Amino acid sequence: MSRPVVIACAMAEEAQPFLEALEPDASVEVPVLPAGFRGPADFRGGILQGHPVVIATTGIGMTNAALAAAVVASQLRPRAVVFAGTTGGLGANVHLGDVVVSEYALYHDADATAFGYAPGQIPQMPEKYPADPWLRATASGALRAKGLAFHTGTISASNSFVDGAQVEPVRARFRDVLAVDMETAAGAQVCWSFSIPWVSLRAISDLCDPNAGEVFDQSAPSAAATSFAAVESLLGSPPRRLHP
Repeated sequence: MSRPVVIACAMAEEAQPFLEALEPDASVEVPVLPAGFRGPADFRGGILQGHPVVIATTGIGMTNAALAAAVVASQLRPRAVVFAGTTGGLGANVHLGDVVVSEYALYHDADATAFGYAPGQIPQMPEKYPADPWLRATASGALRAKGLAFHTGTISASNSFVDGAQVEPVRARFRDVLAVDMETAAGAQVCWSFSIPWVSLRAISDLCDPNAGEVFDQSAPSAAATSFAAVESLLGSPPRRLHP
């Protein structure tokens, strides 16, 4: 069995469409967590669109995302990591249900500018983390062929849910950011550290406005289904492989 593709979702509701479509296959290796492990990470292996995959439900927040990514990176050396699920729309032209294909990921709450670093840059780390160009281009072509609305650009993360009180400072400082979440940048940093190709295919579940929480509750299931369709399209793209 070849190395798997890891599909990382923060919440069980985001992972559910993938788990329902997953063909069980005991030959797909999943990480082994040590006795006494108390994190929320959960890993399920199987076949999706002909590919061995591991569905990683990481838990919400950057530390949980990084923890799960480090586990799969060190134990599985996956062919690729695809971050899936929901995201808040920050860009002026994004709409509910649109898919955002990541070009870069950064931290919009990181600020070491006093030491000469760029806004969003962790000291001694890259200013932002690039998604794999091959995965990004293949995903964009697959979404275009499927007729799904999508945008390609920068995504950002923090440990705060961005709503009306926070959105304008983030928009003012990061004008090229299309969407925000609480996990992807942390997972992308781990992938960068391990030289593992990654891409994010999250769907817009709210528009980071004063009603973002309420809208998220209503739209999250639909956005999760759209993200699943986007990832499924990527996996099913000809040629039926993901990254050498």
